[in-house]
Amino acid sequence: MNGFQKIVEWFKQYSYKIALCLLVILAVLVIVLLLKLLIMKLKKKVDVRGRKIASLIYSIVKYTIILFSFFVILAIWDFDTTIGVILFSIVVLVIGLSAIPLIRDIINGISIIFSNTYAEGDVIEVNGYKGKVIGFSIFKTKIQLKNGSVVVLANNTIQNVINYSKDYVNASIKIEITELDRVDEIINIIDNTLSNIKDNVDGIVEGPNLVGLEKYENGIATYKITAKTTIDDYNKVMKGLQEYALKITREHKIR
Repeated sequence: MNGFQKIVEWFKQYSYKIALCLLVILAVLVIVLLLKLLIMKLKKKVDVRGRKIASLIYSIVKYTIILFSFFVILAIWDFDTTIGVILFSIVVLVIGLSAIPLIRDIINGISIIFSNTYAEGDVIEVNGYKGKVIGFSIFKTKIQLKNGSVVVLANNTIQNVINYSKDYVNASIKIEITELDRVDEIINIIDNTLSNIKDNVDGIVEGPNLVGLEKYENGIATYKITAKTTIDDYNKVMKGLQEYALKITREHKIR
């Protein structure tokens, strides 16, 4: 019981400081929760780049608040915060020296976000890889290649990015169908063969896609096929779409 009484006496003696510490912790939890709710609400109103910036700001502010609360708690217990700062600086230095590549990942990741170099959904070419960005964080970038495989690159290795989604145009062709009784059959043929265009024609960034019925006039149903490409590859993609249209109309006797 003597040991238990000492514990009770300790709690009585330092109850004020314990209460202050609990109050600080509670305040931090509330502030972080409110900040998270605010960021989540903000993310719904901005684009992909804005959401990345919002997440970055949230992380910085959250850890700054936690760090500040740590030193407040030390001060409550009359701990020399100067010593605490020195010890913290030493720990940060040791960790920092052993994690230089990670720090460079973060710095380059932040640079990519604020310079809007690319975002998820963009088609880029970097380090010899060309594909669609399917994942991005301040540490790494995931790229899905044309063959479906996924490459993960550390942000500190990323240099000389070509973003094919920055300036793009839509190449499009129209297919006129007079055999209205075969419309469903023809649409299925187009749907099942469109992917062959991307496999055989370089320069297609996205698509090709069957937009759907564009016009119906004088017994003729007009359908449109589009593909996203760059200005430089526009003519090549247009030629590929036209050759595709000619091929399927001949092979399937479409009129």
